[in-house]
Amino acid sequence: MMQMENRWLFSKEKIRDSPNMKLLQDPNKEFIIRLGTTTFIQLIGQKLHLSQHSISAAAVYFHRFYMFFSLEDVDAKKLAMVAVFLACKSQNDFRKLEHVIKVAHVCMDLRFPAIDVQSEFYMNLKDELLFLENVLLSVLGFEVDVELPHPYIVKICQLIRGSQELTKISYLLTTASIMVSTLCLQYKPRTVACVCVNLGARWSLVQIEPVSEERPWFYYVDPSLSTEGLNDLTDELGKAVLKGTLTMKSPVLNCVVSDTVVMTPFRTTKAGVTENSENDEKLSLVPAVTFRKRVRCDDSADEIKVKIPRNYVILR
Repeated sequence: MMQMENRWLFSKEKIRDSPNMKLLQDPNKEFIIRLGTTTFIQLIGQKLHLSQHSISAAAVYFHRFYMFFSLEDVDAKKLAMVAVFLACKSQNDFRKLEHVIKVAHVCMDLRFPAIDVQSEFYMNLKDELLFLENVLLSVLGFEVDVELPHPYIVKICQLIRGSQELTKISYLLTTASIMVSTLCLQYKPRTVACVCVNLGARWSLVQIEPVSEERPWFYYVDPSLSTEGLNDLTDELGKAVLKGTLTMKSPVLNCVVSDTVVMTPFRTTKAGVTENSENDEKLSLVPAVTFRKRVRCDDSADEIKVKIPRNYVILR
């Protein structure tokens, strides 16, 4: 069991040496692609009324797939649709492929006309996605059961006697961690859960009381985790969430709880995708976390002009 678990844990060096990074040669562009696609997956799942477990499993499939392939090999949006479809089946959250395609088509742009299921375009796309599903299954080694950090959140908050507010924000951060970072590729789910609770406590200005005089609270969840390691990972996730917020022009946690969001392309300049100009000092600040039910979107974004498949992200 430990061998199977370790199969999907990669070092930072391995991630930096992945086919995607070799293709893009830019961590910021790679971040934007991952964030745009996981946001796309989140939105499709919400529109299909899937459980968060199914949506997060689809996002994990996506992350694992691109450890072996690049965007040059497989279009990110098509893989997103296939990942959602596979997660629906593996998590017993059944939806037809036709419904996944229709919803994804709408999520790309509400101005698109409804897709004709009798058209040649639809038939070809369906065949391509079914073929891609087999490719994804092969890459995963038919290992479709995914252990997620979410179940640990409730257990940890019970252990530390955390408030309902802390439990809620930690749970949302767990979902956000899969969207804005590759922590799910680097650390065990129980470790990621500890990081999310620690970040949630930090943002909520809550001091976590010791559960015993001998050991810190996280030792009882992940004995391999040190105080320094926990704080370093907490800083890393906090920066990633803020970077995602600045990229999307809207709090990342909004898209986890939002039920009506329009997908629009990234803004571009002559040099390509607009990069975030904020410095590292600002990224290290703790953002004010707000929760809104709806996210307003801007229709004036341009197409991506870099040599990568067109990807979409939420803009305010």
